[in-house]
Amino acid sequence: VTRKIRSHGSDPSEDWCREQARRCICILVKSLNNCTLTDDDSILELASCIETGKSSDTLPLPSELTAKDGAAQKLIGVIIALSHCFPALAGVSTDLFNSVVAVIDKLPWGSGKGFATHAAYKTLIDAGMYSMDDLSGAIANTVARVQGFDSDCIDLLDPLFSLASLCRLSSGKVKEELDLVNETTKRILNTSSRMSSKGKTMAVFTCCASIGELPGVTSFVPNIYSSVKKDQVSNVVAMMEETLLNGEVECTHASALALGVLCAMRNSSQTTHQHKREKK
Repeated sequence: VTRKIRSHGSDPSEDWCREQARRCICILVKSLNNCTLTDDDSILELASCIETGKSSDTLPLPSELTAKDGAAQKLIGVIIALSHCFPALAGVSTDLFNSVVAVIDKLPWGSGKGFATHAAYKTLIDAGMYSMDDLSGAIANTVARVQGFDSDCIDLLDPLFSLASLCRLSSGKVKEELDLVNETTKRILNTSSRMSSKGKTMAVFTCCASIGELPGVTSFVPNIYSSVKKDQVSNVVAMMEETLLNGEVECTHASALALGVLCAMRNSSQTTHQHKREKK
């Protein structure tokens, strides 16, 4: 069977799969380097370690990163793509995975690094590298970041999205933190807000992230978080309806998309049932 498969140009071995995963991640890390300003070649050295599978535990990492002019949108795409790679990279090397997460964390708020938070902490916890105490510390730090920004500053949306995602990973009580997310998004979406159209669009999707995983962003099989109550879902739907019907022009398109996003979410029991049915 193996000989037949290989004659068609396919190698199903685990080593080959790992090699291809490293290849994809290496390309993305190099793209991350191309989107940022740094004083050294440490990110490229990390990419080389990923490509060869070598350890990166002694590799120096950049102390600070900033996005290049004109590269903001590409950087966000690279960050989201890398976040989807985290489980695969952790399976190859927890060392390399931790280094990639550390590099992304060096980016400033407003760069889009909040999109990677959910996948990073979920993978770190699943791999036994982080505990719930680490998650609680990250939530507290992110709350401080949210509160430290001016209410009309677009960079506020990055830690706000991150906070919504982190809270839903926590097994503890995070009502005050989620109330902060909800109150801030409502204030931003209010017609009297001076937030930019881009910021208001991000606020719409942060509402969705507060109750479930975003398809194509935090998950390809999005679930509503098990801790979410029916009234919380209803409140988000009502907010999206109000924004779609009576909101400013820049919010209406995002609200329409958000309603589709909400419809794509399943509860965890539906996903489990689907996986069992596919295995039969």
